[in-house]
Amino acid sequence: MFSFYILVSDEWSGIFFMILVFIALLYGTLIKQGTNLKLYSPQPLIFFFSLCVAYLIIESPLSILSHLLFSSHMVFMSIHYFIIPPLLLLGIPPTLYAYLNHINKMRWIRRLFISPIPALYSFSVLFFAYHFQMLLQTFSQYSVIHKIYIHLLFYLSINMWRPIVYPPANQMKPKKSFIYKSSLLLMPACLYFIVTGIWNGVGHLPLGQLTASLCLPTTDAIDILLPLHNKSDPLIAGILMLVIHKVSLMGTMKYGYKLQKDRIK
Repeated sequence: MFSFYILVSDEWSGIFFMILVFIALLYGTLIKQGTNLKLYSPQPLIFFFSLCVAYLIIESPLSILSHLLFSSHMVFMSIHYFIIPPLLLLGIPPTLYAYLNHINKMRWIRRLFISPIPALYSFSVLFFAYHFQMLLQTFSQYSVIHKIYIHLLFYLSINMWRPIVYPPANQMKPKKSFIYKSSLLLMPACLYFIVTGIWNGVGHLPLGQLTASLCLPTTDAIDILLPLHNKSDPLIAGILMLVIHKVSLMGTMKYGYKLQKDRIK
């Protein structure tokens, strides 16, 4: 039933797909002009892969799975904010940053970034507040506000991952301190989701029908796809979030360190 829904659904976003295609084409052009890398080199492949994952997670019919169970919701959110941003950043070589910095008309790009510390604190607060009843009711009534909120979280996540992907040279202590803060500040959100889910006694999201309506296109889809509740699901959701964040941190640090060594060579 769900596989058929995926094939015939009108939820595939053509506009978002075209935006990602434009980003991919622009990125490919800049890679050819500003670096010695081939488009099939590891970093460009990582960038293109992150765009594919972003489309599947954010704007494809698969995204409705994120609002069926608490655990699936946390997996999708973790991929959205803990997997895609570092992949995008890892896919941008420092030589490309240097190339853009030498183009006067492109220097405005630096103004798009904000300091990682304010980004981390802002993201943690907004991520924690995401499932408050007042916000959920607002999101259900005004889908535009919901999309702005989601995009703001993504923008903040990009900024908070920057010092982990490309830390300043010879500054390991500040980097470790930032990683510790990142893990610590995300803990309240995870604990809140677990406690709220257990307190409600169901495996669906808190205020499940309200939350599900934010993404599911019709009430029929909710009735067909919403699975039976599982009281252990909130606990699984919290653990999955922590594991995905930790794995992403370790993988990003390891590959980022490898890129730094290759750059020095």
